[in-house]
Amino acid sequence: MIGTDRIVRIIPHRAPVLLLDEVTEVVPGERLTARRLLSRNDRDLLCVAGPVRDGPVVPGTVVLESWAQAGALLACWDRPHPALAAAVVVLASRIDRVRFGGPVRLGSVLVHRVRMVRAAGDAAILEGETVVAGTTVLEVGKFVLARRPPPV
Repeated sequence: MIGTDRIVRIIPHRAPVLLLDEVTEVVPGERLTARRLLSRNDRDLLCVAGPVRDGPVVPGTVVLESWAQAGALLACWDRPHPALAAAVVVLASRIDRVRFGGPVRLGSVLVHRVRMVRAAGDAAILEGETVVAGTTVLEVGKFVLARRPPPV
């Protein structure tokens, strides 16, 4: 397993906006599986109130952002972020065919599966899903990333 110490050397996200805990599988240029435990410490940052009996719900946009970070990680795996030294910025340029499959609650473990559809130069097209306890809670049909020089 690969933990946050290696993840932060590849993508520029840092706490509290880093939404990945570990990478459990990676085949560079092909696929990546990453995990995020949604703990009680995430309550104020990530949740919106839900019915009292069911507890707070993690917004779908947070699940999508966590998946997108896994996508950026796969797209940049062979070209790590050079310590934020003004080399490149990773931009999400398009996301299509997104489907949310149900509520996600604190205590859940998000398992993100990302697959590279195509990579060309500084752009990548990805697809995948997020699963919680065997249930698909997010499907992404197309996610386009581009690596660009930072604005001056």
